[in-house]
Amino acid sequence: MALLNLIRLKLMQAVGVVVVGIALLGLLILIFQTPSQLLRASSSDSLHKAVGDPPPMAATLPPDLASDLFVDVDDGSAGNMLSYRNSSSFLTSIFLGKSRAVCVGSNETLGEVEDLLCLPKPSYDPRLKNPCWWENITQTSNAKVPAPPASVSSLSCLPYFHILCCSKSGTTDMYRRISMHPDLVPNFGSFGKERLWWSWYKYGYIGRRTKSTPKPFDSYIRGFRVLALYLEKAQAEKRQKELKRLITLDGSPLDMWDLRGWTQLPQNRNLRQPAVLTPHLMRHLYRDPKFLILARDPVERLYTAYLFHGMGNSAQEFHEDVEEGIAMFSDCLASAQDRIECFVNASVLESMPVDLHFSCYAVYFEEWLKVFPKKHFLFLRTEDYSNDMRNSLYKIFDFLEMSRPSSQDMKKMLSAPISYHTQRKDVAGPMLNETRAMLREWFKPWNQELAHLMKNKAYLWKDADIDT
Repeated sequence: MALLNLIRLKLMQAVGVVVVGIALLGLLILIFQTPSQLLRASSSDSLHKAVGDPPPMAATLPPDLASDLFVDVDDGSAGNMLSYRNSSSFLTSIFLGKSRAVCVGSNETLGEVEDLLCLPKPSYDPRLKNPCWWENITQTSNAKVPAPPASVSSLSCLPYFHILCCSKSGTTDMYRRISMHPDLVPNFGSFGKERLWWSWYKYGYIGRRTKSTPKPFDSYIRGFRVLALYLEKAQAEKRQKELKRLITLDGSPLDMWDLRGWTQLPQNRNLRQPAVLTPHLMRHLYRDPKFLILARDPVERLYTAYLFHGMGNSAQEFHEDVEEGIAMFSDCLASAQDRIECFVNASVLESMPVDLHFSCYAVYFEEWLKVFPKKHFLFLRTEDYSNDMRNSLYKIFDFLEMSRPSSQDMKKMLSAPISYHTQRKDVAGPMLNETRAMLREWFKPWNQELAHLMKNKAYLWKDADIDT
């Protein structure tokens, strides 16, 4: 009898193990199917199909839940965490990586713009250095290289790199010099470099305050048609070297800091602080982006930009507007739950008499570094770029994995005149000493934070007054 009872006990334990095993198998299926379904929520066959109603999974959730649905994923690495926030319908923590939003679907009645997270990531052609893909291709599952059928010759491209940061820091000058490299192809934007889509046109902004109709992702891609045409021809004529060399860029500096359109993103619905910003959207669509950041002493940059953009005409006006701007922004910071609320608040930024906010570079750098590792960035100071242009250009070309220019091309780059000189500054005269002292004090903690972030005391800016 004792032996029989022992056998029964062992059988019950075995059954229990099987049941637990089946439950774990079901859990694993849920874990590894649900994220992939969410991340592929758009069933559109075309990258540029306009997004209307939310995808089925988001549609089953209340709006306040759907807008706060986030998945943590990691680009291939194991042992990280995956979590669905604010949703009792999903497991709260599973294995995978960094916080990434998923497709929700835009609601035009709420003033939301196209949900880029509902677009599938393009099938980039690995033969091209620049991130480009062929449109309307039917591929078999075992196709190793996405090549266009003979009847199709439509190539779409995103920029290989971005130039970011701030006006009156020398970004146009830097672009005009590096654009002399034979492998860099301009875009259809202002000066051949500025598309202004990620910060302005996507949200319907045209400048500081003017609003218009938001432009879709299609319109952004069309701006890089120049490179696409070059590459289509090179592909047709089998000029393989050009396919691996030619690149284009988006040189819109304000894409780094002008993030006020965040409230129009579906993933930020009903949120006080943004969960998704420009870098999150780029990460969803881009292959391996690079970012050049040129930052100038914030005090001198602010005065030059103030005069250049016609915000005032004299050193005295600037002094008065700085006093008012510091008071306004300090009030915002004092009442905010998190400082980011002030730095992306449209009503605050549009009413500021001076653009103090985007000279606090560390705040924006941190937001970008939350999404992209530091290897994606090359940080340069305007002062260093101006004082040692040759080596700065070498650093840029090395970072972009471009060939170093010939001695003749480099001579042309170095001998080119400075792109801009702010003549209004000649009329207004130098900044008042008391204004400079006030701004040095205001920017001191922000510069200290930046120097710590960059691990470089040069970002304390105890030097330089570059005239741009």
